[in-house]
Amino acid sequence: MTQDRHRGVGVRLTPGARGPRLANGRRRARALFVATLFVFSIFAAQLVRLQALEANAIAEDARDQRMGKKTVLPAVRGQFTDASGLALAQNVDRYTVEACPVQVAKYRKDGATVGVDGAAKELAPLLGMSEGDLRTQLTPKDGPDGKDCYRVLKKGLEPMQWRAVNDLRVDGIWAETTQERVYPGGAATAPLVGWVGVNGQAKTGEGGGGLEMVYNDSLKGTPGEMTAEYSVTGQVIPMAERQITPAVPGDGVRLTIDHDLQWYAYNAIAAKVQEQKAQWGEIVVMDTKGRLKAAAQYPSFEPKKIGSSDITGALPFEATFEPGSTAKVMSIGASLDQGVTAPDAQYTVPNALPRPQNDITIRDMHGHATLQLTATGILAVSSNIGTSMIAEKISEQTLYDYQRKFGMGSPSAVDFPGESQGKLYPPEQMSGSQRYTVMYGQGLAVTAVQAAGVFQTVANGGVRIPPTLIAGRTGHDGTYTPEALPEGNRVLQEDTSKTLLKMLENVTSEGGTAVGAEIDGYRVAGKTGTADIAEKGVYGGKNTLSFIGIAPADKPELICAVILQAPESNSSAIVAPAFKSVMTYALQRFKIPPTGSRLEPFPNYWGQQADRNRTR
Repeated sequence: MTQDRHRGVGVRLTPGARGPRLANGRRRARALFVATLFVFSIFAAQLVRLQALEANAIAEDARDQRMGKKTVLPAVRGQFTDASGLALAQNVDRYTVEACPVQVAKYRKDGATVGVDGAAKELAPLLGMSEGDLRTQLTPKDGPDGKDCYRVLKKGLEPMQWRAVNDLRVDGIWAETTQERVYPGGAATAPLVGWVGVNGQAKTGEGGGGLEMVYNDSLKGTPGEMTAEYSVTGQVIPMAERQITPAVPGDGVRLTIDHDLQWYAYNAIAAKVQEQKAQWGEIVVMDTKGRLKAAAQYPSFEPKKIGSSDITGALPFEATFEPGSTAKVMSIGASLDQGVTAPDAQYTVPNALPRPQNDITIRDMHGHATLQLTATGILAVSSNIGTSMIAEKISEQTLYDYQRKFGMGSPSAVDFPGESQGKLYPPEQMSGSQRYTVMYGQGLAVTAVQAAGVFQTVANGGVRIPPTLIAGRTGHDGTYTPEALPEGNRVLQEDTSKTLLKMLENVTSEGGTAVGAEIDGYRVAGKTGTADIAEKGVYGGKNTLSFIGIAPADKPELICAVILQAPESNSSAIVAPAFKSVMTYALQRFKIPPTGSRLEPFPNYWGQQADRNRTR
């Protein structure tokens, strides 16, 4: 008992009984377990909601965040081709090389990080850039861990150049495909085909010219669009979802032009202009149905360097000039058709022909004694006086009506931008002297295409077909549709045109004004022209020289016109060799053989001067 007192009051524990501390700990553990289970239940419920119930919606939201704005897919612009399908203007692939500097900074090669320095060293020679400039472009502005992830390095790489760049597999380097308009025909075809503006289109206010502008709506096609998924670095995610509406390519336009002949004619007129220090020159070749096979000029321009030349138009359609003696074909043709003359009709041609009622005395280019010429001879020696004696037998109105039917004062069927309709005055607006001057090609103005069209009429049996430049169209599906020829109109009776054609052969024979236009093995008909340039300035007082010819004359196929503005020489004979060169090439190019027939010419002279006929 004494011992129990010293130990204090004892407590007897029943076997199996739990103390207070143990009970409280277990309650806390249970509560914690329940709370944890509750939290996990919430997570599980949220997980079920996210991955089961709302998975599609969330995936769409995520995709929408990755999907960038719609990208326009440009349509491939339609081609211009020549008559054989050779491209004169077309779009080609080019590449714009871009970079993500923060990725380039981590560029590894052969197991080592070479970064910006290594990338710049490899890429610089392929991009045509200095290593220093490229290093500056590739260095991230906010450090290698920043967000600088878009930089344009180089535009306009050709496919082989980009392939070489891509083969390096430099991290953070990629390219976007673009389209560039190229002109394989260069300066030879540029005035016809034209050019596009910086946006690849050709329309008012956006740049462009020539046929590119005329046919812009059908050439441009219909753009498509693409919506793609982009990474945080701004690059398209490979194999990810894309929504694409394909672009529809533009239609192609096939010209009647033959590229090789166009190039040959361009070089021929360039050489002649340079030789004669002329202001400009033109060569037009067409077939008997008015289809233009060449329409070349010099100076010209490069379509990719607009602004480097003062000339950006097509002179054969735009430049006007007094035709001079080539217009005598219309005057004498109309007189033949009206029955007031004949190829062997005899005229006594004085040195001067006064017509005081019209306030004019008509003279030839060179003074001469009185000549006994036939109507054919008047054409052959190109007499202004003789032509006036013939054509004054028809009324002013009748001559004007014929000139209109020959196409004077009207644009061609091409509807070329900037095309001139020339100048042709109706009788009531003419001065007294103009009544006569228009007979021999002064007091009216024409384009080279109009002038060539007169001879097309004669070569085509008296039926004029307005000159054309478009052979047909090629749809984006490859279907080719030829263009119908314009409707022709009869100008001369068929017999008249045949007679006139034979008369014009005397021009290129001995005694004519264009002996240099003869082509071995072929019969050639044609007419020279000389007209004063009335404008003031450096070219005032000089001449416009021309020759327009038809071959083979006995079975016409081609017409070729050569015009030279303000050359040093004043003799139209200087353009005949250019005609001969181009026409010879054209005959060979189109495989037109000689007919083998011989000319039995009309006489040029009569009476005491008839012996001159036998000298030819």
